[in-house]
Amino acid sequence: MSSGKNGVDEPVLNFELYRHPKQGRMSEGEAIAGFDLKVHLEEKGCIGRAFSLESPMVQGWIKNPETCPEEFKGQRIFLWGSIRGPDPLLRKVAYLSWFDGCVDVGWAWLGDNLYDNNPALLALEQIEALQGQASS
Repeated sequence: MSSGKNGVDEPVLNFELYRHPKQGRMSEGEAIAGFDLKVHLEEKGCIGRAFSLESPMVQGWIKNPETCPEEFKGQRIFLWGSIRGPDPLLRKVAYLSWFDGCVDVGWAWLGDNLYDNNPALLALEQIEALQGQASS
């Protein structure tokens, strides 16, 4: 626990950015669509604990962009805990991007390659569960 600005104890959240091995290899003829990435995360038992737009940490970044980790800037960070759309074929996943000192929320269709190399924001336990198993 760490003490927040108002003196209230807040949990310290451990997270890491996760990329499937096929992400970032579009120039080699490999890519992964959002539908396939979602299945991959589900098969590894991780998607249920992915960060969402409602996560206090994410809400904090949206309200106070200066608190965002520098490593996030310049890429889209996917929030697999926030998927919307009534028809499975039309579903979208939320992502965060940084522009002109602000955090923007966008939605990407799961049929796209999801901007190729942009990672999912997962709790640290999820990353550990995926190590060594991502090649499937």
